[in-house]
Amino acid sequence: MRELSFDNIYLMLAGIQAVMNARVNLTATTDKL
Repeated sequence: MRELSFDNIYLMLAGIQAVMNARVNLTATTDKL
């Protein structure tokens, strides 16, 4: 259980970071246009 929850937290943080990066990239490209 501990291993699963720790892995889930790590994956969740990585996913949030990826989403934030995607949003920043989207806003940057739209600003350029």
